[in-house]
Amino acid sequence: MHIDVLAGILLVAVFVLGTTTRANIGILGLLAAFALGGFAMGESTTEVLSGFPASLFLLILGVTYLFSVANSNGTMEWVIGVAARAVRGRAVAVPLGLFAGAVVITAFGAPAQVAVVMLAPVGIRLGRSCGISPFIAGLMVILGVGGGSFSPLNILAAIANQSMRDNGLAPQPAALFAGVLGANLALAASVIVFGAVRARRLATQPVSATVGSASGDDPSSGEGDEPECSNGTDLPPRRPIDLTVATTLAGFLFVLLGSVALELDLGALALAVALLLHLLFPRPHAMEGINWNVLLLICGLVTFIAVMTRAGTFDRVAEGLAGVGSPVVAALLICFGAALVSAFASSTATIGTGVVLAVPLLSDGTLGAVGLVIAICLSSTLVDASPFSSVGALTVAASPKRSAPRLFRSLLIWGFSMIVVAPVSSVLVFVAW
Repeated sequence: MHIDVLAGILLVAVFVLGTTTRANIGILGLLAAFALGGFAMGESTTEVLSGFPASLFLLILGVTYLFSVANSNGTMEWVIGVAARAVRGRAVAVPLGLFAGAVVITAFGAPAQVAVVMLAPVGIRLGRSCGISPFIAGLMVILGVGGGSFSPLNILAAIANQSMRDNGLAPQPAALFAGVLGANLALAASVIVFGAVRARRLATQPVSATVGSASGDDPSSGEGDEPECSNGTDLPPRRPIDLTVATTLAGFLFVLLGSVALELDLGALALAVALLLHLLFPRPHAMEGINWNVLLLICGLVTFIAVMTRAGTFDRVAEGLAGVGSPVVAALLICFGAALVSAFASSTATIGTGVVLAVPLLSDGTLGAVGLVIAICLSSTLVDASPFSSVGALTVAASPKRSAPRLFRSLLIWGFSMIVVAPVSSVLVFVAW
């Protein structure tokens, strides 16, 4: 059996078993990695596990530990209380604020992971108090991150523009930023409208119907509630900031500044600060927020994807997509390949590769260079909501433990749907039109 066929069968089997049984997809992914790498490719155990995402593991562990400590010592309750009063009952201000905040943070050069760490935990919890689902709140952060990541100050924009220069193309940084931001803004507006319509429909249903329609929901998720934020009467009493909260907030600020200004590892820094706060202000449930099931799921599957990458599966897919006659169809297939690979791998690497593959299509001037690069960038980043990317994984990790499995499934569906939606829509708007 050809190695690519075996890889495809194993990938399908992992998802089928993981969705139809209670088996953890991460464990299935690790076993599939050994089946493909160890038995079919003759790799040693060390080689099979070389693709284990240690940096992603450390990032998720450190960040979830830090927010778990903050939740147990009352800091998250204090922050959410302040944010809820600032909203003043305007539910629509929550998703709009999350999107705008993520755009601003990343537009000034902050990595996507930093923006998610800053906004997702508070945004998801604040959204619940306003009847906004964790999925919509988390997605607003992800879309805002995608919109701001192609500012001329951000590393992703620098990579895209430099790839164009290296391949003899003239970059247009302002057009790239405007195109990507506009597309993410349009998606965010659609999600907000859909969420408002759904909440209004549920609010007008009889109580029995509403309960029945939400019977499978996490009761703490906020889904199915009318989107009305607290007016302050059912929030904890306003209290002045105390030493514990002040020290924890200072720890968060240190993590953010250290990772951005000093370029220290975000995961290691968060882990160290979390441990220090745990020792300074011990609480009995300080580690309960670490979701080991999700951590294993993500890292196990990413390990399997790394084995598939070493087998050349994704390279052969991309090569096949590039060898098509029609320029528009070829552009569509290149964007599809970028989206497919980026859903499991690095968007940074995918963008550079996609630009290189696109150069032959631009030689006769039939297609616009900037439009095609915008389409490639959108195809590579709109799939980042997938929980197998660091942005999606941190969003899942930021949600309350009871909401995490449902949010994981929702982001998985959204991310995988973007593998098709992003290339088709971006090519139609920016290339074919």
